[in-house]
Amino acid sequence: MTPLAFSLSIAILTVIFYLVVGFSSDSKNKDWDTFFLNKRKLTARGYSSSFAAASTSLATVFVFFIVSGKIEGLAIIIAPITYYLGALLFSKIAEKMGAAGFVKNGNTMAGFIGGLYGSRLVSLAIALIGLSGVMSILLIELYVGSEILGQFFSPDGGSDIYVMPIICFVVFLYVMSGGFSAVIKTDKIQLAMMYICVIAILAWLFLGDSKELDPKFIPNEVLSGNRFLLPLALLLNLIFVNFLLLPAQIRSWQMAAASRSVAELRKGIVSGAYKTIVLWIMIILIGIYLPIEFSGELSLKQMFDYLSVEEKSFVPNYIILPILFSAATAALLSTADSALVPMLHLVVYDLLPAKIRDSEKQQKKTLTVLSFSVLSIVMLLFFFVTRSNYFDWQFLLFTVFGIFIVTTPVILGGLYFPEYAATKIGKNTALISLAAGSTANLIAVYSGAVRHSGTIDGLSITQMAGPIGLATSSALVLVGIISHKFSNNMVGGKKIGRTA
Repeated sequence: MTPLAFSLSIAILTVIFYLVVGFSSDSKNKDWDTFFLNKRKLTARGYSSSFAAASTSLATVFVFFIVSGKIEGLAIIIAPITYYLGALLFSKIAEKMGAAGFVKNGNTMAGFIGGLYGSRLVSLAIALIGLSGVMSILLIELYVGSEILGQFFSPDGGSDIYVMPIICFVVFLYVMSGGFSAVIKTDKIQLAMMYICVIAILAWLFLGDSKELDPKFIPNEVLSGNRFLLPLALLLNLIFVNFLLLPAQIRSWQMAAASRSVAELRKGIVSGAYKTIVLWIMIILIGIYLPIEFSGELSLKQMFDYLSVEEKSFVPNYIILPILFSAATAALLSTADSALVPMLHLVVYDLLPAKIRDSEKQQKKTLTVLSFSVLSIVMLLFFFVTRSNYFDWQFLLFTVFGIFIVTTPVILGGLYFPEYAATKIGKNTALISLAAGSTANLIAVYSGAVRHSGTIDGLSITQMAGPIGLATSSALVLVGIISHKFSNNMVGGKKIGRTA
């Protein structure tokens, strides 16, 4: 059996399993609460596996960390470290979310935060940022996924015409049938497949033919002083984005609402973050130790050509390649289903008219139409946007994550200063900070895109867009909180004066 035939056999069996899981859960989805939140009985174990699987996508992890490991060396390890610290922060925030009643009774991030500010506009703004961001990330994942899977079918391109529709159709079937319950169950399998793949490739590299581990790649180059320092723009981006990303993601809140209790939620966050950073670090090591020539941009074809050489290791290539194919498929499916459910959840509760949402008879039809519409839009964007000469997935990735964290100060302001959020100052400041932060981010992104072909490193400017937007939003929220405190003190002082 050829590597491709073996890969397809594993993929087909995996897809069949996913469909069985989805259809077996279909009869349990009697209402919105069951479909989107699995009756709020998500355990720490289920949360941690789903968290890690969704956090290990193709573009932002597999490709980004392999490329960054090759370029930056051990310095890129700051990414999993800051992400883990961000998870610890989110665990503390989850305690506040529980105290505010979200874990027990909440639904969506946008609806809950908008309620704290008493503003439909705040809710709508956060919902639109979240929806467009998740849709953009899914677009990036489909693009990178088509590049990876295309190496098996057609290295010269063209395979995405049928690979991507198949992936989307499979996700549509098992998510529409099984809902969030099916996503949790399949995420466990997907995470296991990713771990098997990464460990197998590491074993391939470390236990293979010693001639392949060329000294010019390791360990001297890896351990040299300049490999412990990241470019400033990338460093700041990884620190601020990774540290503040989780509170701003709609899936984080959807999973929090599905959790059995605050204790289970916090335990699941920490456990899932640990599984995530272990996997990420191993992927970084793959990038560092891949003994291939490097010239500016690491191509997927280089990696696959290297892994395709027979008798390189004690594990033959007809085993390692199918494992890689299966893991790539698993990562893509995990990203797609983890994006689809929160997007549908957001649309139903934050954008759909209550009359349609509250109709039990129309639930299945509504979900089908919405799911088909969302995936159709993503597929249209995929086939038109990614073929544009101006498309650069790294620029789009840094842009989306940068806009995500613009919402974090508004979210934290509402959670930790509810009295401020309930005032007119709080509502207006939230809207202004969202608009100003997003605008500052997009201006920086545009500046980077314009200068990308010139002598200035445009990607570095784009990497700074997130911190710039965050600083703008944070400053405005801070001014609003201080203004509220000052006005309260002034009113309090007048009252005391009259009493005296």
